[in-house]
Amino acid sequence: MTRKDYRLIADAFNMTVLALKDNSRMLRPDIQETGIYRVAVTLSSLLVEDNPRFNKDKFMRACGL
Repeated sequence: MTRKDYRLIADAFNMTVLALKDNSRMLRPDIQETGIYRVAVTLSSLLVEDNPRFNKDKFMRACGL
């Protein structure tokens, strides 16, 4: 996968997180309890296996998490 692919995935997560926040009309401090967070964490671990130079922290920030 390329950086462009990683960016596309992170953008999809970010748009979903923003939609969750908009729908609740407040910032959700419990966002880490949602399925979206768990999927992002799991996916980031798999992406590290694909590319050892993959930066999980940067990815999670790009996801809005």
